[in-house]
Amino acid sequence: MKKLDQTQLAPLIAELYASIVTPAALPAVLQRLEQALQVDLIHLVVNSHDQRHMFFQIYSNDAFLPAAQSYRDHYSILDPRKTVLQQHSVGESFRCSEFFDSGYVSRSEFFQDWLIPNGGRYVSGGCVQRDAGKNGHLAFHHFHGREPFDHDKMAVVRQLLPHFVQMLQLRDHTLSLREQAAIGLQALDHLQYGVTGLGEDGSLHYANRRAETLLALLPADVQPGGLRRHGRLYTLLQQCQSHGRAASFRQPLPQGSLHCLLLPVSRHVGWLPDDTLLTQRTRYLLILNDSRQHRVAPASQLRELFDLSPAEARLAHALAGGSSLDDYAAANCVSVNTVRSQLRQVLDKTGERRQQDLVRSLLMIPAL
Repeated sequence: MKKLDQTQLAPLIAELYASIVTPAALPAVLQRLEQALQVDLIHLVVNSHDQRHMFFQIYSNDAFLPAAQSYRDHYSILDPRKTVLQQHSVGESFRCSEFFDSGYVSRSEFFQDWLIPNGGRYVSGGCVQRDAGKNGHLAFHHFHGREPFDHDKMAVVRQLLPHFVQMLQLRDHTLSLREQAAIGLQALDHLQYGVTGLGEDGSLHYANRRAETLLALLPADVQPGGLRRHGRLYTLLQQCQSHGRAASFRQPLPQGSLHCLLLPVSRHVGWLPDDTLLTQRTRYLLILNDSRQHRVAPASQLRELFDLSPAEARLAHALAGGSSLDDYAAANCVSVNTVRSQLRQVLDKTGERRQQDLVRSLLMIPAL
């Protein structure tokens, strides 16, 4: 084999990682690797430890497909290469010619009855995944009539194996996140209030079905792709950015009103890094609720949204539930003056001027 230089290999490794996002592209990547390495076949398989369940299997070409079924049915348990695989750590390469000489091959049922009659002979590769539920193997093949893998080609195999290990780890992680996201998005679409994700600049990243309907009621505030710079929602975004806590307002409608609650995601989602490079990610949640939904948000939620003290949150929840200041003071064994002082703090933190406005605002917040 003519030695493969890094300028040829680097784009193929990049394509390998790109296949994490588009798994359907992986067979084509293996085909290009097959041509570049001048091997006859590349085989990538990931299955359960007992081999009863195959997660996926990819051949770079169809040469060995007719023999695959007989291998699974009978010859898999006779394959001596599997023992060698188990003796090597993940990402460590080997070539079969170092373990099975001509004398061994001539006496082996596996080689004589299955591998060689089906055109196979030499293999190199290794384990690329080994965890609690999966085994992953990568094999490069030289068919019958070719020489064993030489030093130069094994150097390329050794370089490639760690990339396949990393690719499979990232692939599994990405698939898991996609499944979680799909479940979450489906749940969001069944909510009775609107949920919208916004970027730092007011760009619209996501809107569930209810939000799409409610945003259409705010043409002065919303344009395709995000918030209008001179609209009230954009002003709300600036308030939220300035104070670092939730901000809200009510938009009168021909029938009822629409409550708009904006809160910073980074205060509520601990895994979201605070990095300037991530400014294009969702930074704020805009929750839209119309006046037909009146279930009172719990005190713990009000405390988190508006940075209230525990006593202030309890008072806000009680007022939204219909309690008067006098009744609340008597029920909690505190003076009316103390309750009025707490109310002033609640009004200041929520941005409301009067108790009536506060109650209406709290009733519009969806209970999460």
